[in-house]
Amino acid sequence: LNQALEFLLGFIIVTLILINWLTYYNKRIIYWPLANNKRQCMTINQQQLYQQALLIHHKNPIGFERDINSNYQLAGYNSACGDEITIKVKAVNKVILQVAFSGESCAICRASASILCQKIEQLAISDYAKLSSQLRLLLSGEHSCEQGLVEAFLPLLSVVNYPVRQQCALLPWQTLDKLITAQKEFI
Repeated sequence: LNQALEFLLGFIIVTLILINWLTYYNKRIIYWPLANNKRQCMTINQQQLYQQALLIHHKNPIGFERDINSNYQLAGYNSACGDEITIKVKAVNKVILQVAFSGESCAICRASASILCQKIEQLAISDYAKLSSQLRLLLSGEHSCEQGLVEAFLPLLSVVNYPVRQQCALLPWQTLDKLITAQKEFI
């Protein structure tokens, strides 16, 4: 009977230590399972920081309803969420000089459009294409934590596991991609 009690007590102590360690570990790092069985790592503090950054972009969006002398514009629509967004661009000699957006959209779409406006002004179309491609890789889960990331995209990491929300984040970029593709002088 004593041996059974000693074994049970030892088992309980080891279990409690293991639970304590796992609880501590899980509070520190979140592993996002991705489509290709890779994992994207992010600490809880980073996740909270990125969510706050996303909300800041949503509440104070850069380029939202900004009045620019655009020479190109295109509307985009996300039927899954109901986002409607119009991207306006002033571009000369294959360089995006100014960009703005308007429309009704969710927080993720608005934050993504704000990031787009923040990152692409004064950017060559070819450089924009690389940036857009990097965002697609990030949201598709093809981007691991070891690879470098454009810091501005970090607030969008929270949508990696949610395909419908990925559509929200991609809408401004896809709309601009379509606009660029439709304009022969950009190609």
